[in-house]
Amino acid sequence: MPWSPALTKLRKALSALYGTKEDARRVAVQAGLDLSLVNLNSKSSETWQSILEEAEHHGKVGDIITEALKEYANNPYLERAIAEYRSITTSQNAKEIPPPSRVKGPGYVEFVIVAGRASELGAIRAMVDSYGDECWHWRPYHPDSDKRVGPLIQSIASSEDFDSGLFQLAPDWTSRLDQAEKENSIIVIVVDPWTVRLAQYNSFMGEYDKRSYLNCAVLIPWNKRDNETAQNRDKLMTALQATFKSKMIVKDPKSFKEEIVSPEHLDAELRDVLMEIRRRILETGKVVRKAESEHIIVLPQIVGPGGI
Repeated sequence: MPWSPALTKLRKALSALYGTKEDARRVAVQAGLDLSLVNLNSKSSETWQSILEEAEHHGKVGDIITEALKEYANNPYLERAIAEYRSITTSQNAKEIPPPSRVKGPGYVEFVIVAGRASELGAIRAMVDSYGDECWHWRPYHPDSDKRVGPLIQSIASSEDFDSGLFQLAPDWTSRLDQAEKENSIIVIVVDPWTVRLAQYNSFMGEYDKRSYLNCAVLIPWNKRDNETAQNRDKLMTALQATFKSKMIVKDPKSFKEEIVSPEHLDAELRDVLMEIRRRILETGKVVRKAESEHIIVLPQIVGPGGI
């Protein structure tokens, strides 16, 4: 089909997830696309414009999406772009685009990104250029790193062979935590220390602090190179302590990690969290299965004096 607004949305989603021409090349090659006529520009949007034009010409947009879904299944931004593309794809030869499906179990991690929109953060801080229109647009280590938190953490999870998705905060969000606990899936909550000063997000995190989940962890990136953050460190730490009253006291070093100061530090801490939470889930499963396999002895009830 000719270029359409749906392809523009798909281009924007892929540009956000694969921001370098090396990553874009990798996905295109995996999709079986001949890149000899593709302009791999230093600008991500132009690179993906060229790739998608070539893919559309050869009926390979579906293959591009299939490859992207292998790494970013359940990314809301990508999901919406795919849904719109599918809705207008009428070509008889168009390949079926597999719908993203959420996997259950300790090999699946769902990320909750607690980061406000730029328009929200403007009420409490001067510099908001590290935020965007959606929570996963937050760039926690800007300007040293322009990587958005969503693609960053999902790529780390993927490199450890975890399927992953992004979950957006909503008033009933703790029900999703309960569901993940039943499914033995992992939840990692990535928190912007500025955002917890906003009442709505503070309330959401306060709800989490009152609960205890074996399958959940909190990571708090901390941009020490951001002068405004450095100058307000005490104020931000006080807000975190007031929000995570229980978690900040207990401070389980494997499931509550604060002041993660660089992309490399985040990479190491997230890997550590994923391995530890998966180990805990698997160990708990072994204990439960062993207990269920043991015979339960029912003692006879004594009726009468001294009995029931």
